Amino acid sequence: MASTALKVAAGTLLVLALLASAGRYAAGALVASEGFRDATSRNLEKALRPFVPEAMVAVEESELSGLGEVVLRRVTVRSEQKIDAAVSVRELRVHPRWASVFWPGPTDFEASAILSGDGSARLVLSLPLKDLVRPVGDANAELTGAFEKADAPSLLALALATGQGRVPRLAHGLIDGELALSKSLGEDRATARKTGRATLRFSETAYDLKDRQEKLAPFEVVLDLRDFTVKISQPFLVETAAHDAHAIVGGALLLPHHAAQNVAWDLDLTADGKPGFKDDIAQAFRCRTNPESPRFRIVGPVADARCHAITAAAAKKDSNGL
Repeated sequence: MASTALKVAAGTLLVLALLASAGRYAAGALVASEGFRDATSRNLEKALRPFVPEAMVAVEESELSGLGEVVLRRVTVRSEQKIDAAVSVRELRVHPRWASVFWPGPTDFEASAILSGDGSARLVLSLPLKDLVRPVGDANAELTGAFEKADAPSLLALALATGQGRVPRLAHGLIDGELALSKSLGEDRATARKTGRATLRFSETAYDLKDRQEKLAPFEVVLDLRDFTVKISQPFLVETAAHDAHAIVGGALLLPHHAAQNVAWDLDLTADGKPGFKDDIAQAFRCRTNPESPRFRIVGPVADARCHAITAAAAKKDSNGL
């Protein structure tokens, strides 16, 4: 009797092992397929387009590794409006936090990325999958993470990609930082309902001018996202590496509401120091004409900005809300 029970148990385990092996093989074949890569690219494009003008994503290789870990290799993110603005991810590994799959609440996915150069990133995406299956009201997707040694020129070129003209361009630089984003989901979602916060620390930075490069000292920028506005939470200081000139930058970046719009500036700058630094800053931001005052406002599309001098009278008028 006991021998028969052992044989039945062994046979059951063997069948389960064969089924698990077959399921693992089928899942691996699915993840490695071109259809899976196409679907992944489309979903990544949809997620990025509120932040990147006309985002396009290409995934060259995909596979299933271990227990439920999806590996994407040679991922490229571009903008249809400026095809040479691109960010490359050498490898992206994504796997669920299994405890979150079986317990109430959102399902968490961890991701680690190897960026071009020496950059890296670690992210956690929380999705209310159970609420989406059985809608119970508003639900939010949340993304948190940190990154190191991300390539500043390629990231900024992609974020500021636009259909016309040139955009401000860094010659080189690295970004470390943290971010936290939230986006509403569901049938009744408001497409503009986005909130977030990011801290960006720039180092080894220089920007291009017509006849030279200007090296900058390290600086930090803290940003707040609400709907389509990325606001600088507090004005930050940018100064040359030689500490002979500086600029205080405040204001916001305006994201496009739809594909026909471009990213736009809404910045307030005060530049002082060595002769010509104010004009250098205006040139770096592609202003149509150099401002006539050390304090000026940069407004309009990123690739076709206007610089308006802020005089004492204009500043007083703004402060009175007129």
